[in-house]
Amino acid sequence: MDPLPPLLSTFGLDLDAAILGALLQQGSLNARLRPFFHVELFTSQYRLLARAVAASLDTAGVCDLTAVLEVLTRLGGGTEACGRLRQIAEEVPSTLHLEGHLRLLAYRGTAG
Repeated sequence: MDPLPPLLSTFGLDLDAAILGALLQQGSLNARLRPFFHVELFTSQYRLLARAVAASLDTAGVCDLTAVLEVLTRLGGGTEACGRLRQIAEEVPSTLHLEGHLRLLAYRGTAG
């Protein structure tokens, strides 16, 4: 595995929320970064949201807020989960650090 990237700003969000927010902002995940996105590496607090993003990417090829909310509802996400997803999307994290954040997530999975 590549060495860890330098410390990255998560814009006041934890790593999981920063990744999900950046994906919602970007609306997609390019093929080069897709191998770094593993739902099981997210903390339990964000796993359902990550599953909704992954399902939206896999079925529709996009992960904009509307598409992900529809999937989240189908997965049984309640009002609280939908509200948290909206909050993450509105915090407008930058997509510039998405690759580094995904690599940190993968590293967290191998280090734990």
